[in-house]
Amino acid sequence: MTFSLRVDEDIPAGLFVQAARHNNGSVHASSMFNGDDNDEVIDWFEQQLVHPMLWECPHPDDLPGPEDSITFDERIKGSIRNLGLRVWDIQRSQNSTGYLTIRDGRGRKILLSGLADFILTDQAADEADFLFHTLVVIEIQSQPNETFCEHQIQVYLLLLMNTRALQSVFGVLIYTDGRCRMYRAMRGVGNNCMYEQNGIFYVCHLPQVIGSLLNRNN
Repeated sequence: MTFSLRVDEDIPAGLFVQAARHNNGSVHASSMFNGDDNDEVIDWFEQQLVHPMLWECPHPDDLPGPEDSITFDERIKGSIRNLGLRVWDIQRSQNSTGYLTIRDGRGRKILLSGLADFILTDQAADEADFLFHTLVVIEIQSQPNETFCEHQIQVYLLLLMNTRALQSVFGVLIYTDGRCRMYRAMRGVGNNCMYEQNGIFYVCHLPQVIGSLLNRNN
């Protein structure tokens, strides 16, 4: 099934160059901001597709202790499973890739594609349709430029909201030093999507934050 969005402003020329390099003509979320030295792609993405707003997500400010995890390891995953959630590792699952056509006012188009690292769902979700039950998207920092990674997870939220018809979804970017940034996408007026982000906490607190957001800490 083909999904598409229309934007008013011209798609940046650099994205057409990227699309031409791939066999299926798509622009990959993992690389769409590479080489964007003048922030042309970032500005277009923010202004035309996500319009991110500040979100005051409550979270602990404590620094990690000597025994606390600073990576998304099995201890963190185990604590998340204890909340009644499933952790799906989709890093190499091409069937989990989302595709979204973006058209501009001149009728030109690109095919935006991508998949995140991990997805959290309820226990009842199965392999056939788990993406339609996504509650939280988790992305691990994959390149030195933090800004690119911060926009990369917003691409995944955009893809999931529009290709899986989600009403809301949370996102987590885990930096290489163990910090986390939370994101949220929700349906707004006219069925438009609203995207939000907030400050920083450490990955050792991630199960607590997710539990609170999903009301799983009872």
